[in-house]
Amino acid sequence: MSTSTLKAEPVATNHFFKLLRDQYQDLYKLVSQNGWRVCVPHSSSIGDTPLTEQFLKSHIMQNSPFFKDEFITSNRQKVTIREGVVSTKSGFETPSTAKILSEELFYTNDSKFVVYCISNPLVVIAGSDDLKSRPSSSGSGGSGGPDTGGNNNGGAQSRSLFFGVSRGAMSETGPRMYQWKSKETTAVEYRSVEQWKQVLKTELSQHEYQQMRVWLDDFVTTFTKSHVMFKGYTSWTSQKIKEYRDKAVQSKLLNIPKFRNHLTYAQQNELSMAFDCLLHSRVYSFIFQQLIIHMKTEDELLSRKIRAIQQEHLLSPQSN
Repeated sequence: MSTSTLKAEPVATNHFFKLLRDQYQDLYKLVSQNGWRVCVPHSSSIGDTPLTEQFLKSHIMQNSPFFKDEFITSNRQKVTIREGVVSTKSGFETPSTAKILSEELFYTNDSKFVVYCISNPLVVIAGSDDLKSRPSSSGSGGSGGPDTGGNNNGGAQSRSLFFGVSRGAMSETGPRMYQWKSKETTAVEYRSVEQWKQVLKTELSQHEYQQMRVWLDDFVTTFTKSHVMFKGYTSWTSQKIKEYRDKAVQSKLLNIPKFRNHLTYAQQNELSMAFDCLLHSRVYSFIFQQLIIHMKTEDELLSRKIRAIQQEHLLSPQSN
């Protein structure tokens, strides 16, 4: 069925949503407590196919701390939501888009969360025709989909069942894969700056880490000494930081010889997020000090207007 003919359905009766609510209660509780968003694939696109926890997590997301229309899934993948379309960005084995058919707001005792009904899953379902027709990631000639007992590499089979790149895939070894060293298991949204630093220290040599700190120090020093935030130009400030970040990550961090062309999507994301956290921790104080100055000026202006109105009211003749 084409997406143009699909109609929204009540998500409460959807196989995906019932599975999340009834069998993955801890995950459902996290969704409701934190106000995360859930993308529920239309029933016609999943049927009664068994779904794994990793499949569910690829459709549960929270706002990115950096960009308004970007979201991070519960297993560290990135998606965007723009003009009613959900698009995979990184961390997925294949690119995908899904149309939002409807949006519902669910309430619990003390919180609420948004649920989208989407036209199709964001990842390929194990055993589906799409998956069977795809070539093996190991490049071997074994036939059949993942977990079929064919000649495909066992590691590739188990990874496919995760419907995306998970922690298991981050330690993937192969002819073009980097051996991931970090054992950090804390969810990305709960990691401290020190934990992110440790990820970088683990993956980078001491020399590489010091080089990265030099790039960062040079930018922060130049930025804080030469940049002045003007009222109404905060978006320009954000853009300058983003331009530096993109250049530093792509042309420097991910271009280190041992990383170049040898990282999985998940590894790229983890290194990028670690750098992002370090960068934002360095410019946070400067930016907010500037914002406080702007807000203080506006507060003082508002206070003067209020006092003037009060004074005018006190001096005006009282009406009968």
